[in-house]
Amino acid sequence: MTIAPVPNQASDRVRWLQVWSLASVQGAISLSWIAYGIYLPKFIEQVFGYPASQAQQFAALLLVIESAIAVFVEPLFGGLFDR
Repeated sequence: MTIAPVPNQASDRVRWLQVWSLASVQGAISLSWIAYGIYLPKFIEQVFGYPASQAQQFAALLLVIESAIAVFVEPLFGGLFDR
C-alpha cells in the first residue's frame, strides 16, 4: 500500500496576477466586439450609402456569416497547428 504524497501548498495557490491578466484580455476582446457591432452598421451606412434599417440588417447578416465561418475555421486550424 502506497501513501499519496502531500500536495505542495505553493502549487495549490491561485495565481491572481495571471487570473486578472487573462480576465483583462478577455474583457478587452469583448469590448472590442461590442464596439465593432455598434460601429459596423454606421460604417456600412456612411460608406456604402445604405439606409439605416438596411445597414443594420446587412451588418447583422455579416456578423452571422463571420460567426459561421469561425465555427468551422477555428477548430480546423487549431487541430492542424496542434500537431
